[in-house]
Amino acid sequence: MTATQSERTNWGELTEVEEETIEEVVFSMDGDSTDRVDVEIKCIKPGPNGWKFHQFVETLHDYFHTYVLPPSVRADTPEFRWHRKARKKAAPNENFESGGVVSEFLLYLFTEAYLDAPLAAHRLYELDSRNQEKKGSDGLFVGRHRGEECLYVGEAKFYDSIASAIEDAFDSISEFHTRGVNDRMERELELASTDFAEKTDSLSTDEVEALANRLSPRAHEDYKIVHPLFLGHETARLDWYPNPGPDVLEFGDDSPPREQQIEDELKENLREIPYLKRREEKASELGPARGTVEMVFFPFPVHDTTEFKRLLYEGLFNPENA
Repeated sequence: MTATQSERTNWGELTEVEEETIEEVVFSMDGDSTDRVDVEIKCIKPGPNGWKFHQFVETLHDYFHTYVLPPSVRADTPEFRWHRKARKKAAPNENFESGGVVSEFLLYLFTEAYLDAPLAAHRLYELDSRNQEKKGSDGLFVGRHRGEECLYVGEAKFYDSIASAIEDAFDSISEFHTRGVNDRMERELELASTDFAEKTDSLSTDEVEALANRLSPRAHEDYKIVHPLFLGHETARLDWYPNPGPDVLEFGDDSPPREQQIEDELKENLREIPYLKRREEKASELGPARGTVEMVFFPFPVHDTTEFKRLLYEGLFNPENA
């Protein structure tokens, strides 16, 4: 793909997650950014009577099959079987803590919706040996960052504290840039060109072929690398508002003044979380040799990480929701 072709490729057209839909259930606010790091804070949107958790789960449920199933599989499968097929492939057991599926799915949603970067490889479906999953990325995407075409190599973490989430994410990034692309990520890059060819009719045959050549096992040498980081973490800063539970999951009509008051309070509390301090401390540890590494933080604060994952997992994988 030539530079001219690349510049006119609208990557946003190849995404399947609509920002407007996600914004109905996700509260967003910008964190401060530096030359190397953008911060976009996300959390479940508050309603007048409690967090919009049911609506959040319903919205995510509708996107899960697009995350797991490649376009060719969906084309060959009756639509009413999509979610069941995705659930079976992504969650072969009942342990909601295993595999990182929840955090990686949220990374997918935020990267497609907010960075206009389409998922490059449906690795959950295509790749076997799930016990080796950690050897690859947590999500591979293609798009533009600050005007320059890039390969987004994602990391997704859920931890009890933001410090632990950032620590582990930066360790993974450092390992990526120290050891380079391994066999598993090479396989993801091979899958990427096929997935894109199936996903779009907006590229010509020549452009798809050129893209396939770019998304080769050496793609990291041609693209700028940007790391989107989903950082799910627990915080007491949300304790002032009702936790999801049976008494607060039924919502009445939204009251705009009440909503604004809640959102203003939420912003004040989120500003107290030390995203900036931890980010700068860890970014400096990447060292001069990797000084061009760029990142996008998606901090996602919740009351209780274990309970959040359990509730979301049940919403996505309960057979009654298939």
